[in-house]
Amino acid sequence: MINDARPVRTGRCLCGEVRFDLMASHKLFVSCQCRDCRHVSGGAPAAILVVDRRDLRLTAGEEQLGSFGVRAESGRLVERQFCATCGTQMFEILEMDPEIRLVKAGTLSDQDGLEVDVTVWQQSEPSWWASLATSDVFERHFSDDYHGRNPSKDAG
Repeated sequence: MINDARPVRTGRCLCGEVRFDLMASHKLFVSCQCRDCRHVSGGAPAAILVVDRRDLRLTAGEEQLGSFGVRAESGRLVERQFCATCGTQMFEILEMDPEIRLVKAGTLSDQDGLEVDVTVWQQSEPSWWASLATSDVFERHFSDDYHGRNPSKDAG
């Protein structure tokens, strides 16, 4: 019997070497403010889809996945998987529940319709995070003549 199941969502790394299908909807969409997630992302919280490991199918580049294990703030081991070519953070495997996979939401080809269910490790949120709500906003990149909220820094 041929399985004609279509993926619910697809995704890939930045360079396209690693590709995957999600064969079922995610169980939870989590925003994680822990120091490790913010460190790996470069500052922002991690946006993570929790999926059953059987519903994550690598369709290309499995051999390109690198991994790094770290003991998280919780004290448990987290294996972070990334594309060895472009460095995109892709998946996480948790010691506490090896039957699930954490999929980085930024790797999804289509992110429409997603809504965060829960934010965790809020106690680790950086003090500057709240300023996002009042920061200047541009539809795309800021203009060449933009000098930020404090143009006096550029004066003399």
